[in-house]
Formats: sequence, C-alpha cells, structure tokens
Amino acid sequence: MTSDRALVDRYGRSPSVEQVLNPGLARWRQDDALVAYVRARRAPWGGATWVAAGEPVCPPGDVAEVAAAFEADAERGGADVCWFGVGRPFLDALGASGPHGSLVVGAEPVWDPAEWAATYDATRSVRAQVNRARNKGVEAALWDGGPAPLQAVLDEWLARRGLPALGFMTDPLVLGHLGARRVLAAERGGDVVGYLLLAPVPARDGRFVEWVIQGDRAPNGTAALLIDRAFRLAAEEGAAFVTLGLVPLSTHAPLSDPAPPRLIRAGLAWMRAHAQRFYNFGGLEHFKAKFRPGAWEPVYLATSTPRVTPTMLYAVADAFSRGRGPVRLAAQALADAVADEVQTAARRLG
Repeated sequence: MTSDRALVDRYGRSPSVEQVLNPGLARWRQDDALVAYVRARRAPWGGATWVAAGEPVCPPGDVAEVAAAFEADAERGGADVCWFGVGRPFLDALGASGPHGSLVVGAEPVWDPAEWAATYDATRSVRAQVNRARNKGVEAALWDGGPAPLQAVLDEWLARRGLPALGFMTDPLVLGHLGARRVLAAERGGDVVGYLLLAPVPARDGRFVEWVIQGDRAPNGTAALLIDRAFRLAAEEGAAFVTLGLVPLSTHAPLSDPAPPRLIRAGLAWMRAHAQRFYNFGGLEHFKAKFRPGAWEPVYLATSTPRVTPTMLYAVADAFSRGRGPVRLAAQALADAVADEVQTAARRLG
C-alpha cells in the first residue's frame, strides 16, 4: 500500500494538507486514498462525529467516491461527519452524492508569488515594517540548525497567548515532526527571535505559511520580514500561489448559502464581537490584509447531515480542544485570563 507520505506528496491539494500527517490524528485509508480526522463529540456526552482535516487526499476524480466511503464507514460506527477547512470544489463534489450541510467559516488570502515584488514596492506600510526589523539587525534565512532555539521562541510565544495551545488543524507543536515543512528563521545578533513554517501544497505547486512565531525579543517588523522572505522564496521557486491560511469569520468571506439557523448566526456574530480576549479575529484579518492579497478564497465546513447544527459546531470545537473538551478549554482560558489580569494589576500597583 502506498504510504501516507507518498499520497500527500502526490495528491495534496489543500493548503493545509501537510497537517494531515500530524501526530494525534486518526487516518482512514482506502486504496490510494487518505482522510485524516479526529473522533469528537456533539455534546459533552453526545453522539460521535468524525471531524475530517480538510478534504480526502486522493486522485482528483475519486474525491466524491472516497468522501462517500468515509461517511459510510462513520455511519456504520454510529457517527456523523464534519469536513473542516474545505474549498468550494469539494462542496460541489459532495453535492453529487446527496444533500450535505455547509457553512462558511472564513477565508484565506492568496497571492501570486510572481507579483509579490511589485506588491511590496507599492505597499509602504509593509516596506516600513520590514525596514524597521532590518534596521534592528534582523535577518531571515532558511534554518538548518537544531530545534532548541526554535522551541525557546515557541515557548515564549505560547506564554503570551490568550488560549491554551489548540490541536487538530491549529497545532503549533510540530517542530519535532516537520515533515516536508521548511523553517525560515529570523536571527538578530546570532539569536533566533522568530520563525516561519512554510509547507508545500504538492499537487498545486503552492506554498502555505502555516505559522509565524515571534519570541519576546523580536523587534517590530520581524513577522513582515519573515513573510516577505517566504513570498520571495516562493517566487524564486516558481510556485503557483502562496497563502497565509484561514482567517476565521473573515469579513472577506461570502455569506453562507443557504443561511445557517438563526442560533448559529447569532453565535458566530457574538464570537467575532466579544471573543477578542482569546482570539483576535479582527487583528488577524487586518494583519494578513495589509500584505494586499490578490484574492480571498472562502473556506467551508461541510457536514454529512443536510444542515449544520449547533451540536456539529460543538464537535468541531471538541476536535480543536486537544482532548480537553470545549467546556474545560473555555474554563481554563477564563482562569488564565483572570490570573493574567491579577498579575498585571499587581505589577501596576507595585
């Protein structure tokens, strides 16, 4: 049987396809087809849902057949299926096999690397950021050293996050199993102060900037310097496209059609308006938009059921919670937020 690695290298079309080989994911196989997924729950004690990490990795003409086979196996096991992080072509393929629910979860910005130099020259704010980092002595290049300096930067970055580290398709703990990813490191005075992970999209000759991580000593502009270097590297290699990945709840995404139930619409609107303490949706979108992408491509959640329900969204949250469950994850995040506010107040009073 063809290895999982070989299937990704041959048929990987989704920008996030390298993530299907991350530890912690179950992998379903059928001949030359692979689906990576997490077994999740639709409620704390609810029914099972298999949450797939993107679309099947298989020959393009087999996508609908493989998806149907995966859903049939899940059904035999008493589970529904959610396909998270898929594009419009996959939704169209699913539609041929019967009714499926869908929901726009965000959008991802996309660039033509061959046009990046001109975009950079025309974008004063990005040039200023890059120059600020260079003036502070920061340089970015492909990293061929060991993982320890990178891990130190990651530890500093994680300590500043409003949420505990998530899993599934947002797992930052991949330095020990990079696979086909390459690392661009930002160094200042011989010390690593930041890094970027650049993953291939083999079947479309694309590049995915999976993570941009900055340590406590990274000067302003370090992230822009790393992204500029990654885009120029993609152009040098003749890549067809490069993306910075999903912006959840992006304002650049189209409305879901058909519209989701009112409860889901209200919940998503509340998250974007009030969850900034834990995940800065607007800030992430603004950061990626300032690099002037050529297009924003919608990203979807699809379900094996005719409609997306709140319990399906709970299952997706369960998949990302790294085994803690959404309720426990939220409680931990709130406790961390309270502790952080107390420490901040103590420092100000001291």
